[in-house]
Amino acid sequence: MEAKRDVVRVVFEIGKEATSDVPALRQYDKHLQCAIDTQRKKGNLEQSRPIVDAMRAAIRAEEVVVLWASDNGIGLDTKGMEDLLGDGQSGKADASTAGSYGNGHMTSFPASDLRYVLYGGVHLKGRTVSGHAILASHVFKKRVRGEDGYLAKKVRPDDLFGRFDFYDGSNMPLLKEKLDCIEKEFGTGSVVGILGFNKFNRFRGDEEVLEAIESVVATHFTPLIRCGAMEVQLRAGKGGARTIDGTALRGILSRRRSRERRDRNSIGPSGRQAWETLETLEPEYERAIMTKLGKVRFHLRILPRAGGGRTHLHLFRNGMWITNDVPHNRASDYRSVVPFNGVILLEPSEAGEACELVGKFEGPRHIDIDLTRQQRGSVAREALDGFLKEVHEGVLELVPKIEAEEFDPDFFSIEVAGEGIRKNPRASAPGAGTPERAPRPQPQRRAEKTRRERKSRKQLRREGRRVDALVTAVRRTRGIRLRARPLESAANVELRVVLANGSDETCDSPEPDSYLELGEGATIGGQAVKGYVKDRSGTNRAVLIGPVSAGGDELDIWLPCRSTTGGDIRVELVRRGVEPQGA
Repeated sequence: MEAKRDVVRVVFEIGKEATSDVPALRQYDKHLQCAIDTQRKKGNLEQSRPIVDAMRAAIRAEEVVVLWASDNGIGLDTKGMEDLLGDGQSGKADASTAGSYGNGHMTSFPASDLRYVLYGGVHLKGRTVSGHAILASHVFKKRVRGEDGYLAKKVRPDDLFGRFDFYDGSNMPLLKEKLDCIEKEFGTGSVVGILGFNKFNRFRGDEEVLEAIESVVATHFTPLIRCGAMEVQLRAGKGGARTIDGTALRGILSRRRSRERRDRNSIGPSGRQAWETLETLEPEYERAIMTKLGKVRFHLRILPRAGGGRTHLHLFRNGMWITNDVPHNRASDYRSVVPFNGVILLEPSEAGEACELVGKFEGPRHIDIDLTRQQRGSVAREALDGFLKEVHEGVLELVPKIEAEEFDPDFFSIEVAGEGIRKNPRASAPGAGTPERAPRPQPQRRAEKTRRERKSRKQLRREGRRVDALVTAVRRTRGIRLRARPLESAANVELRVVLANGSDETCDSPEPDSYLELGEGATIGGQAVKGYVKDRSGTNRAVLIGPVSAGGDELDIWLPCRSTTGGDIRVELVRRGVEPQGA
């Protein structure tokens, strides 16, 4: 049973807590000192000096700054907490869920001087709390410890699908107080606490932080806030709270309406596009497009022809902004109609299957729709492709066509003197003029041996058709242990690990991903892998698994690699072409 809320309520609060109330801080401090000693012996301490100094200062202070984020959802129960802490683990969400991956919690750690984040949930079965701290690998009590520390009664490293016994927070004053507040105010819900909050290492004061959060929330959840289905409160210290609701939304977006471009390194619409979206969501512009997958709510606002406006079309799923680059619905796909602003609203109550399909092709960041995430011809890809084409045809029926004469761009519009003949300015000089084009040298034939070598070399592709799978991973000192359960079959598969760097310090911008460098000695079920896939420099970036089956055995995989403390990891199973016999 889930908590069905008429209004989603979220609270962001910047406060100070007694450092002595931080759970397991004494044990954390011991491990930190061991990590410092270990890295000093390795000669790596100086490059981490600013981080280490911030950690020490936060521990020694009487109070620690915390950014709290709480909500009135169903609450993190044992299963939800397992998924949250399981590196690279992904779970399928139903159509009513805004997100669908749930493994982006690693993006919180750069905002914590302690690299320590707390989690808590009040749910129908009780309460669950935990925490996750990241330090460098170190020696503690003569044993090598990994970089991850978890707040739990017991951790079973070899049980990847039931690793933890969690506390209920009754003996932890800091978390108990927050859970009591959630129960009193919401009934059920979750809370996240970023300990030693450093204002994203960018902002000077709490007000600047709250303004940044305000801008992101208002821009990415415009339909939900406008219709009163979502309210967000921002609090800092003893000052009054500011509320983001339908009443405040217009003022928030109005302050950014002159911004033609996105903020530096940001995602989402620009300030002007967010304002235009709000204008387009007025009831007078609401339309409906009927598709095979249900009703699509579409808001259409024709732009004044004399205003020079450009077509923009934004897609929101469950009230959350996804993209303004929708396949078959880009501005270039509407050159035959007059300029307009359009907003596609996909709701699970009206187009549940469409919501699920879009969610599958968004990827872990929910900022685009990429049809190549599944192979051409797959059922899901064909269904989504057909749906988006239906939307395109529905929009064309609603938008007036361009009148050719009125919208003729008049390409040769500049008057020139004389007969309009362009002359070469160098032609008057003796021997000067337009040089003749040198003949292009014929390409030399490559040796047959070189062609065979290049053909047989397996190189990593940046994109690939994904195989849907449930995956969990545990980072160890010398590598990563994985278990994968394929949900569909494929004739030939490679496995790679993406270092998903997540957001920048504004929590508003994805940074480039990179593939983990793999060492020799990878195994599947204790047996050596079939081979490696290399990048252009010859570095191992993926392993060849071979055929997988939706009804087959669970894959137990060991990948030797370096430490992966630099961000979240995402495990991908990607289809490859079937290897020819004898290759």
